[in-house]
Amino acid sequence: MKKQIAVAVALMAAAIAAGQCYAQRTSLKADIPFAFQVANQTMPAGEYWIQRMSDADERAQMIRRTDSSAAAVALTSAVVDAKNEESAPELVFHKYGNSYFLSEIWTGQGEGRHLPVSKREKELARETTGSEVAVSLQPVSERGL
Repeated sequence: MKKQIAVAVALMAAAIAAGQCYAQRTSLKADIPFAFQVANQTMPAGEYWIQRMSDADERAQMIRRTDSSAAAVALTSAVVDAKNEESAPELVFHKYGNSYFLSEIWTGQGEGRHLPVSKREKELARETTGSEVAVSLQPVSERGL
């Protein structure tokens, strides 16, 4: 059942992305030097695009390798940090041993998106002390993605 839901979400994401392929919009780009987990998927290290699935709704965020070899859609919730309105865009990962989990997407101006904690991350958090790792994001105007 979970695999069927994952396939349905992936197909929906592909359809939405195809419908928006001619639009110009700003995305965020990151070079992530380690494998990580997002939306119960393991993503390999590499260069990634991070963009919202729809201009009308920021909840669904697509995380996709620039070579299109891996992609995931994560449902997020808004977070605001008024103290850090001038902060640079970044991704925040929770690290437990050698396992990394995407936790937050910060776009700058104190605005960000929070990802839900997976079952696996909860298990690791109970077993060991974690830390946070930040990776810088660069805003990039793109066409035809």
